[in-house]
Amino acid sequence: MTSSPVFGSRGFGIATLAAIGSTIDARGVALNTDAGFYMLPRPLPKNIDPSRPSYLTALLAPATNAVGTYTAVLQLLVTLYRANTLLESSFTQTVQLPTNWLTTTPVTALLDDGSGVTFPAATFHPDDWLGLRFMRLGSQILDTFPATILLAMALDWTYSPRCQLICCP
Repeated sequence: MTSSPVFGSRGFGIATLAAIGSTIDARGVALNTDAGFYMLPRPLPKNIDPSRPSYLTALLAPATNAVGTYTAVLQLLVTLYRANTLLESSFTQTVQLPTNWLTTTPVTALLDDGSGVTFPAATFHPDDWLGLRFMRLGSQILDTFPATILLAMALDWTYSPRCQLICCP
């Protein structure tokens, strides 16, 4: 597996500029707010094997320490540009947050639709461009975290590379 960052470019909604720790750029999204950020659009990595699934994970942290057990509702909007056509899909998920979540203990969350993968095998074609929007849906009833959640301004994309072996007859 290969890991590649997908960087955020600009926020939308009421998402404050923040940091996880001292140096990890983030957007802060409060309860009762639907906001997040867009990722820089990019062509698919040249070495991705589109016949295999791939995964996106996000880094989350509370802006302040929290006592109790809570959930957050996250959404990922995916736009693929393929052969002069835009293909869009999205999924929303509820993430269980750590009990008594501290600012010093960020967590990673796999972004998926419950299947365990973000992008199933055969989602991509070699010349696709990928655009993403990642957000907290703090207005949803299932989002119970009472304070601001920090969303790191990059997602980690893990995928299987194509076979790079050159075989000679």
